[in-house]
Amino acid sequence: MIAVDSQIDKGTTFTLTFPNVRAGRTRMSVMNPARPTSRSETRWGLQPKLILSMLLVGVVPLMVGLGLAFWQGSREIQVVNGESFKAIAEETARKVDLLMSDEVGRTARIAADPSIILELEQRRDAPARA
Repeated sequence: MIAVDSQIDKGTTFTLTFPNVRAGRTRMSVMNPARPTSRSETRWGLQPKLILSMLLVGVVPLMVGLGLAFWQGSREIQVVNGESFKAIAEETARKVDLLMSDEVGRTARIAADPSIILELEQRRDAPARA
């Protein structure tokens, strides 16, 4: 036979009566349910162990895969950036070479112009005016 006595904010009392044996009373509070006294008394069932093992089996390869993808992506970005920088440097060098060639050619034409040479020689040979 099972007897129940329950009071609000005081808890519930269950009384179990067996033939020729009477069990003790157990008080449980609805607001503060009874908990195991120590961690060693908590036992893991099969279902939590399976869930934990599945999570670990899935997380480890996931982390390794993410790490490898990050490493490979970083290497590819470095290669692409290096190739882009090389192309930009070659293009800049070509443009500078063209500009320098133009300036050297223009300077050579100015230096070889007979009227400029004559004017410079006259200024050189003229007496200095103070």
